[in-house]
Amino acid sequence: MTWHYIVVGVSVLLLTGLLWKEFRRSNRGRLIGRVLASTLAVIALACMVLPVSYSTNKPGKPGQDILLLTEGFLPDSLSAFQHLKRYTTDSTVIQNHDTTTIEFIPDLAYFVHTHPAIRQIHVLGYGLHPWELESLENYAVAFHPAPAPAGISFISWPQPIQSGDPLPVQGRYNNTSSQKVKLILNGLQTNLDSATLPANQESTFTLSTVPKHVGKAIYTLFAIAEKDTLATEKIPVFTQPQQKLKILLLTSAPDFENKFLKTWLYENQYALASRSTISKNKFSTEYLNMDPVPLARLTHDLLDSFDVLIADQTLLGTLRNSEVQALQTHIEQGLGLIIRASEPNATSPFDRNFSFIQQPVAQSQKSFNLRLLNNTEKAGPIAAVQALYLNQKPGDQPIVKDDQGRILASSQLAGAGKVLVTSLFNTYTLLLEGNTNDYAALWSMVISEAARKTYRQESWALQPAFPRVSQPVSVLLDTKAAQPTLYTPDGKVYLQQNYWLPFRWQGTFWSEKTGWQRMAQHQDRPFDFFVYHKNDWKGLDAYEKITATRQFARQTNTWKKEPVTEEKVSAQIPKLYFYLIFLVVTAFLWWESKLL
Repeated sequence: MTWHYIVVGVSVLLLTGLLWKEFRRSNRGRLIGRVLASTLAVIALACMVLPVSYSTNKPGKPGQDILLLTEGFLPDSLSAFQHLKRYTTDSTVIQNHDTTTIEFIPDLAYFVHTHPAIRQIHVLGYGLHPWELESLENYAVAFHPAPAPAGISFISWPQPIQSGDPLPVQGRYNNTSSQKVKLILNGLQTNLDSATLPANQESTFTLSTVPKHVGKAIYTLFAIAEKDTLATEKIPVFTQPQQKLKILLLTSAPDFENKFLKTWLYENQYALASRSTISKNKFSTEYLNMDPVPLARLTHDLLDSFDVLIADQTLLGTLRNSEVQALQTHIEQGLGLIIRASEPNATSPFDRNFSFIQQPVAQSQKSFNLRLLNNTEKAGPIAAVQALYLNQKPGDQPIVKDDQGRILASSQLAGAGKVLVTSLFNTYTLLLEGNTNDYAALWSMVISEAARKTYRQESWALQPAFPRVSQPVSVLLDTKAAQPTLYTPDGKVYLQQNYWLPFRWQGTFWSEKTGWQRMAQHQDRPFDFFVYHKNDWKGLDAYEKITATRQFARQTNTWKKEPVTEEKVSAQIPKLYFYLIFLVVTAFLWWESKLL
């Protein structure tokens, strides 16, 4: 670069001297020609010293198709792509096949960036993870999926759950064999539930249990065909201590339903205040897991200290106007009301918006099963006559039905709270029959559905739902914090704020260890999650990759990347041209001087 400046500087000085000489000459004839010639001579001389180049296009390499092999590809399928060069990003493909014909790609994003001539990528096997597909956004992808693997293609369970709540494990299993497959849910070295799936078809399943532990545990899901264990997968379960809900139970008369319910609430650590009418203006009161409070009247102070009020229709119809107004106010502020209905006619403003169906006792069921909200499995049976049902209206949310789809419990929003009506009155028979899990599942769901809601200061979400070691995990955090900072065992997670939703932050991290991990904002308010080994849930991982790659290929194949037909290059102007120009203009100057 310094040499360029020297040449330009000398050229300018030379040109200045020549022009000064021309303008000082007494003979002004052909002045313009002499100035142009002098200028061209200096420029040509400088260009003979300095290289002068220009940009041009030249024919490039034709567009190229490549073959990307992923886990699960069939070697027989390679015959249709013999003319394509083979690559893979999976080291196991290299280990299990001929390494002389397959080139390993350690970094897919870098590879495609350094190979601009690629036109289309043919992907064989189970495909790629979504985070790998991001690097192929500017390329056409043709996906040739391998047959779907046998095993679990979908699974989900709630995380975390409250102590005493049921744990439903629901999913889908692809059984490609001619044998039945038995799924066993095992926890703490005990078989908790099982399901048998038919041969040669894809079936849904639900396994359920009520965890007895509090805290973190790892359950196991076994898939067994006769004596062969087909799969052993981890089911991490995080059970939090039950929220200490305070429940007020008001009844118009003692009965078995209330007796068993009070016992169950006490055993499950609910704070309970109970008032049962014995006769006019005479009550029986009980206080379980809490200190006594006045229960003679429903006041604002009393209702403000409870999360749920359970009462029967008859009692609600006897409330004073002041009590009705106080109850309405607190329901709108978040209190939950559970009404045990026994007749089709409304007795108070609280059940007036519900519609009932009364069947003749002769036509009523003597025994029936229950179907709970978000649970496909039956509960029960309840050995009792059931003649009263609810009729669904706009705004109703049915939460319990019988096995014929008739509604036995439904809820409605009322301001910030909920009113829930149930026509069940003999649920205690579940306990008498030994169906303690079904009883717990029913009342846990009913109470939690109606209870006063507490809102967390932040919410968390991870993608993918099954984080794996040494793979990127995206975390989504909704918080009111002005500048949140997340910490994991592997270090700090840097977050980016959403432009349109300022309370939402997103970041990416990699976990280097398997097992339970803890993420926290400013070292408090922790969020616990589980990191799986790369070999865990292989079948599920294959299904997720097939789905993601197939969807990605549909989007990219709506257009084709044009092959590279020419490319920009830099060409140097031959110095001979400048030499000829220099000769011509200097010859002119010599000839012109002879004419003087």
